[in-house]
Amino acid sequence: MSTERSAERGEPNSGVARSFRIPHSAFRIGVALVATGCNPYTTRPPFVPLPDAPVAYVDAPRERVVPALRTWLEARGFRIDHAEPLDGYLVTAWYDPENKRSFSTERDVPNLARTFRLRCWLDPDVPGATRIVVEAVYRPVYDPSRTPRDLEVLVPEGHEGRAVAERLMAEMKERFGVPPGRS
Repeated sequence: MSTERSAERGEPNSGVARSFRIPHSAFRIGVALVATGCNPYTTRPPFVPLPDAPVAYVDAPRERVVPALRTWLEARGFRIDHAEPLDGYLVTAWYDPENKRSFSTERDVPNLARTFRLRCWLDPDVPGATRIVVEAVYRPVYDPSRTPRDLEVLVPEGHEGRAVAERLMAEMKERFGVPPGRS
């Protein structure tokens, strides 16, 4: 049918190719579903654990494990800087095991070599289980010109930080159990 004929009949959009349109209500519903389904916001840091950090597996979801980690650490005098069960992340303040005291920043630390901090990443493993990575780090030097993460290294064997990390993982395994096939 020609464009002139459809114009004579008074048909709308005559001569214009019709395009597919999504009604506004359907568009709003779609946006709401996407926004609630995948939230890109996380409280985890933008870096991953150091490669040699020890790993443990427990038979419980991370939403239950993070509060247990927090309770265990606070009972031993650690101040928690951040803990988020839904993101599966926990970090302590800098801790001096000799003085049994926490510090907000490394600038306040009296002895860099013995002071450490713990970071725990908790990721889902098999259904209902969690993989825990406990990173005990210290900063051998203080250098304000470099990013703080660049200066952090895992504590060496025999350091109090490593002993705390190992006790923490053993305690969580004992409390929650280990998933079948994991040790």
